[in-house]
Amino acid sequence: MLSTIWSDLRYSARTLRRNPGFAAAAILTIALGVGVNAGLFTVINGVLLRDLPAADARELVSIEQSIQGAPGRIGNAFTTREYRTLAERTTTLSGVFGHSDPTRTTLGGESPQQIVGTIVTCEYFDVLGQPPAMGRALRAEDCETGSSASRTLNIQSMHEGSGRGPAR
Repeated sequence: MLSTIWSDLRYSARTLRRNPGFAAAAILTIALGVGVNAGLFTVINGVLLRDLPAADARELVSIEQSIQGAPGRIGNAFTTREYRTLAERTTTLSGVFGHSDPTRTTLGGESPQQIVGTIVTCEYFDVLGQPPAMGRALRAEDCETGSSASRTLNIQSMHEGSGRGPAR
């Protein structure tokens, strides 16, 4: 078996030496195919296959609702009252947090910057089981009506906001 493979490799090398144009096209096609597949796998692995960075990522569920023809309702969003009712009455979930879709905000100053943010409820870090990398997590008093706004920044926003450029 090994001798058959060796003779096939020698025959392939001789054939490729006789037709350098074909050899270049074949090598380029194989290299391009391997590169595209590696790139696709990297994207799919990062987006679909890898677990979220949470303590028990396989136990996370997403709850959405579909409201057709309801005036004043946008998409599948829960109202604050609906979210609080769900959080208070659930018996099957260990925790519930709410979040908005990502939104873009422009921060002013000498060099205005656009950052992407998401509004989350105070239980966000507790339910995900992840402490913030720096600073403190949101507290219950941060979410009380009339409290001042609290912010949690990702590392990239912190570095860009400090003028040091993107995090590396």
